[in-house]
This record gives sequence, structure tokens and C-alpha cells, in this order.
Amino acid sequence: MELHAVKLKPGGPQTALTMLADCSNNLFIKRAVEHQNHLRRLNELALFSSLTFERMRESCDEHLQILDAVENADNQRAAGLMRSHLSRADSTYSGSYPAASK
Repeated sequence: MELHAVKLKPGGPQTALTMLADCSNNLFIKRAVEHQNHLRRLNELALFSSLTFERMRESCDEHLQILDAVENADNQRAAGLMRSHLSRADSTYSGSYPAASK
């Protein structure tokens, strides 16, 4: 089986769900996923106002470190950095999502 690189759309990374929706050739699924992604981004933007400048800077640095690890094919490091980043993000936004339950 031959694998081909997926070209990401400009403006941000695609999630696996978005890629699957694009491959489905089902306009309803594609639109539903696009709508869900749009709502998620709006919610994230609203939450940014609660972040300090220092936390935003740290988050950007974390993203750059993850990208560097991926670029250097250091998957173990990238995975560890991603887990740490998501854990920090989760604790930062904990309780910010009304429907969230743990």
C-alpha cells in the first residue's frame, strides 16, 4: 500500500475528523464537521481573553517545541511535549466549558 502526504489547508492544521469528512464525499458530513470546527475555534478565541500574556507566550513556545520535535522526527519527544501541553491547557481551561464533566 502506498501512502501519500496530506496537504494541510492554509489557516491551520486539519484534524483527523476533518480529513475523514473531506474523504467521505458526503457534503452533509463535511459541512457538519466544518461547522463544529468553527464553533470550537470561536469558543477557543473567547477563552484566550482569560489567558495572561505570559501563558500565551508559553503556549506558543510549547507549539514551536512540538513542531521542532516533529520536524526532527523525534516522535517520542513530540508526544511527550504534546501530552505536557495538553495537560497544561486542560488545567488552564478546566471549568471553562459549560458542558465539560470529569
